[in-house]
Amino acid sequence: MPNMKIFSGSSHQDLSQKIADRLGLELGKVVTKKFSNQETCVEIGEGVRGEDVYIVQSGCGEISDNLMELLIMINACKIASASRVTAVIPCFPYARQDKKEKSPAPISAKLVADMLRVEGADRIITVDLQASQIQGFFDVPVDNLYAAPAVLQWIRESVSEWRDCTIVSPDAGGAKTVASIADRLNVHFAPVHRGRKKADEVDRVVLVGDVKDRVAILVDDMADTCGTICLAADKLLSAGDSRVYAVLTHGILSGPAISRINSACFEAVVVTNTIPQEDKTKHCSKIQVIDISAILAEAIRRTHNGESVSCLFSHVPLFIYLFILIFIYFMIVTESDGNVSDDDVALVAAEMKMKLPDSWMFEWRKAAHKSAPCVHCKQEVHCHCAPADTLAGCRPGVLRRHPLPLPGGWGPHLQGGWESSFVRRMEVPICKGDGGPHL
Repeated sequence: MPNMKIFSGSSHQDLSQKIADRLGLELGKVVTKKFSNQETCVEIGEGVRGEDVYIVQSGCGEISDNLMELLIMINACKIASASRVTAVIPCFPYARQDKKEKSPAPISAKLVADMLRVEGADRIITVDLQASQIQGFFDVPVDNLYAAPAVLQWIRESVSEWRDCTIVSPDAGGAKTVASIADRLNVHFAPVHRGRKKADEVDRVVLVGDVKDRVAILVDDMADTCGTICLAADKLLSAGDSRVYAVLTHGILSGPAISRINSACFEAVVVTNTIPQEDKTKHCSKIQVIDISAILAEAIRRTHNGESVSCLFSHVPLFIYLFILIFIYFMIVTESDGNVSDDDVALVAAEMKMKLPDSWMFEWRKAAHKSAPCVHCKQEVHCHCAPADTLAGCRPGVLRRHPLPLPGGWGPHLQGGWESSFVRRMEVPICKGDGGPHL
């Protein structure tokens, strides 16, 4: 993409690289070092004059040092005449300090917002803020992306009994978001009330609702020492749940978290990669990681192109890859006269640095003129073709070039063609729940 540069801070370079790969870009050159007195020094290794700059830095690890590094990088780009600087902060630092619990006490999240604004950040992109009102601390646009679409996709693909599960919120503050996930899955919802001795220590939990003989899925935006979810898991198991899963957006997992998860009754603890998880997965086999680089990459692309990012609040942007794959298919058809295999599609996708979900590598010829089961609901989906006498020159298994409208949230609908004689129609519905292909 022209006039765009992506730089990575030192907090999460793996996620930054994945975002850049999905956009087909190289990470910008940055040299970060510390003097002997622990001062942070950042050198931008290439020109940014007139560029649209995106700096990826998550609030994890040495949080205060990484925050200072982000501020220095923003300042360096602004004084180097970058046209716009966007801070991509997957896990927003100090987000739990969003209000005064008692007086005198700071509102540290507001302080972080002020520092980002003063240093010249023109826009903020983040994921699942601890409290939505943090967006009001800024005088610049804030895109608070949601991990819920990726969570829905994982539940459907990984929990075989998801249709008969209970979605549980271990935190009253996140009950509204978790309830919306339960609504979209059309399953039961149960909140948990917790009591704390102090900010990071829970002493009791109370379950509201009947969860007997069901699979329970705990969903929360953040877990630090994991005291809450472990107590909630024990409560659910004693209430009669058959199995317990936990799905967390920001898996901080500090202190005794790993040992608590290992000794708890979880089937799996699923976290996103807003925070590096490599070391934690080595010490705990129950931890699974959802990659959300596609969501962040698409948000960056849309922001750069001046497009709306609102669709990312309800759908995983993987449907965009479906459009790209169809385009790839058309290109291959042009060169190979219709002899196309899944390997051909995967090869071209690899050359474009696209990482495709396994469930998408279905047989394209089935999609063209045969029925095929949905990878999620297993229902048969049939293509709708015009009468045979109108299919002049249209051979089974060959897709012609067609316009790609997306009406009403469903699609793509391949309809019409370059010549009126090709009056054929193929429909590939997309599951509303997760934005994935319905084949």
